[in-house]
Amino acid sequence: MVGTSVDGYEKVQIPDDLLIKQSVDPISAIVESTYPDFNNRCSDIGYLQQRAILAPTLDMVESINEYMISLNESSEKSYLNSDTICSSDHTYSALEHVGIPVMLLRNIDQPAGLCNGISLIITKLGNQVIEAKVLLGKMAGQKVFIPRMTLTPSDARIPFKFQLRQLQIVVSFSMTINKSQGQSLSHVGLFLKKHVFTH
Repeated sequence: MVGTSVDGYEKVQIPDDLLIKQSVDPISAIVESTYPDFNNRCSDIGYLQQRAILAPTLDMVESINEYMISLNESSEKSYLNSDTICSSDHTYSALEHVGIPVMLLRNIDQPAGLCNGISLIITKLGNQVIEAKVLLGKMAGQKVFIPRMTLTPSDARIPFKFQLRQLQIVVSFSMTINKSQGQSLSHVGLFLKKHVFTH
């Protein structure tokens, strides 16, 4: 229900039964509410495909995703990432775990449905590719392979071109409100540490 305008902002009254009351750790509280019994159900695709925590900014999303990864007991694997001008320089990318939901950040194969924003769950970590299953849509349950992609960013401020080679995925236990558009979820947590949509 929309309330009255205060200082030029419309206030929305949220019913008490939808709020998480004061807690010592807000991230832990919203995770327990949105992903109850996570440790026993983290490999259940049906459980994961219906849930997400939405937050207004990427830094909040990263905090929640890092917390969720810390709860996952699967083995870790590092993938090399390289930015090159002529010869290859290798650095470590983020650690990924089996059973972690991820979202594609680039169109890999549009005819096959591997498009920016599609949700997947990691099932196997290969040396060069990641095996995953599609979580939502017409392709739900289908096995796909995600390779590292080579990108050449263009920036007029840099007098040379360089190549970036990496996996184009991001962990998606939590995502920005904008990235969630078009998804149907039955369990959603809203992590609103500060004002959202006030503009």
